[in-house]
Amino acid sequence: MKFAYRLAITLALVTAIVYAIGAVAHFDYLAALQAHGRLGMLLISFVSSSIFFVFSSEAVIVAATKFLPPWDIFIYATIGSALAGVLNYYIGLKGLRLFMEDDSKDEKRAEKWFARWGPGVVFVAPAIPFVGDALTVAAGALEMDFAKFFLYSLAGRAVKIALLVVFGEALLAALGL
Repeated sequence: MKFAYRLAITLALVTAIVYAIGAVAHFDYLAALQAHGRLGMLLISFVSSSIFFVFSSEAVIVAATKFLPPWDIFIYATIGSALAGVLNYYIGLKGLRLFMEDDSKDEKRAEKWFARWGPGVVFVAPAIPFVGDALTVAAGALEMDFAKFFLYSLAGRAVKIALLVVFGEALLAALGL
């Protein structure tokens, strides 16, 4: 029964992710950003930082410097990204156990990685495309202290987004836009 339950959950998640990826691939992010401004930036950042959607917000954040003030981009993108990190953590904390046996080989490997590198893993996770979101799920699955997780994750996300905004501003200036 346990296997059938896991299989059903896995198939439901895979189906939802496939449909979501199709919707994400056909979505015009810059139009949404122009139409919805700050809220659009928050939502795009949230969606791109969640474990369910595989796309990168870096280009959108850089392009946003043409439409939004730098501080608005920084604040709203950081909030959206941080909220997605919390969602990923919670998924790891509550949901990942559906797919892993207790004390599995993968769990032990992740524990060793986190034990070796500590909360620094969570700080650099936002800078690692695609894999970084999985690391936030792993932090939840390994029951990392939430306050420590949130502070390191927020700091890493803020640094990444600040650098992207500065790069976007410099690029616009260099191109004379």
